[in-house]
Amino acid sequence: YKAQYLKAALLADDEKWADALVIYTDLIAQTKDIYLGPLAMLNAAVCAENAGDADKALALYNQIWDDYGNTTAVAPKALFNTGRLYESKNQIDLAKAAYQQLVDEFQNPEKGTDTEYAKLAKNRLAAL
Repeated sequence: YKAQYLKAALLADDEKWADALVIYTDLIAQTKDIYLGPLAMLNAAVCAENAGDADKALALYNQIWDDYGNTTAVAPKALFNTGRLYESKNQIDLAKAAYQQLVDEFQNPEKGTDTEYAKLAKNRLAAL
């Protein structure tokens, strides 16, 4: 799996988004239960977004939360990007909901979960 992941990463570095997306999408099913699963899903979302498919990217970012919740390190980034994409589609209520969920889940200094993405989300909420 690592070789496939690295191949997709190299393609993404070369901005061959569609090619990288195919590999990351294949990896999602194969690595769902190991650490590469959420990483492949996040990178697939990034590739979809860069390829101009915001709806696919949004679906993948949401799937990260649906499949892994707050148990994966990429969850804050996925939630922030969910809010950002909803904002770009002028779906402000959905953007606010994503940002609020990010703040609620990941801005808790007592638990050590005060992430940069939660801080960014709090700023976006104030701006909206």
